[in-house]
Amino acid sequence: MSFTTDKQTLEDLNIYGRPGSDSIYALYNRTHTVNGAAILEEMFRHPLSDVNKINERIRLIRHLFVIQIDFPFKTELFDRAEQYLGNTDERTRLSSERQSLEKKLTNLVAVNADDKVIYNGITALVEIIQQLKIFINMLHSVNERPYQTHQGTLEVSNLLSSDFIVALAQEDTKNKIPYDKLVVWDNGLRFRQREQMKSILHYIYHMDVYITIAKVATERNFVFPKALPREEHVIKIGGFYHPQ
Repeated sequence: MSFTTDKQTLEDLNIYGRPGSDSIYALYNRTHTVNGAAILEEMFRHPLSDVNKINERIRLIRHLFVIQIDFPFKTELFDRAEQYLGNTDERTRLSSERQSLEKKLTNLVAVNADDKVIYNGITALVEIIQQLKIFINMLHSVNERPYQTHQGTLEVSNLLSSDFIVALAQEDTKNKIPYDKLVVWDNGLRFRQREQMKSILHYIYHMDVYITIAKVATERNFVFPKALPREEHVIKIGGFYHPQ
């Protein structure tokens, strides 16, 4: 069952409003990533209607509210990673025959556009994965730990524990990555495990949304509701007001 609201009600409640207006959506439209913004809009346009899913989402966001966590990733890393993963042209795949690139990498100015995208994309993913490991540990740092049973977090944790990702995360991006390693990382990240990497990024974009919502709740002193089963036909509200 989907949750739908007619256009007139949306306008009366000022859910979206006009661009630049003080709408409900504008309150939360502060994500750090472009894809996070897209997920936020999708959540607004297609709200949950299942009581268990609603309460699970509330529980996850409330946890971020309690631990007061910030979005720990550099925004520009995701632009580099997405551009890199988006190039699936086999002709740009690094190979051991292209050893000449190793010399080029000593001076990135001399590297052609495709090679720059590859190198920058790999190093961006290394940094993202390194920070993601730290981030997930922080989610489990207090007594209440809803993310320990969260399916998305469990799936990402399993991906991060694979031999390939563990080895990748050990790279030092402050120093030039040797060409022979770039060949391994490129073939793995862009071709063999591309979907897994996209899943990891998708998880972070969702966390971007949840962190943003938690920040708004902190700033505005919002409280978290509890959804009741529809068969109870009950709604209890106290101290309720329109946020704008």
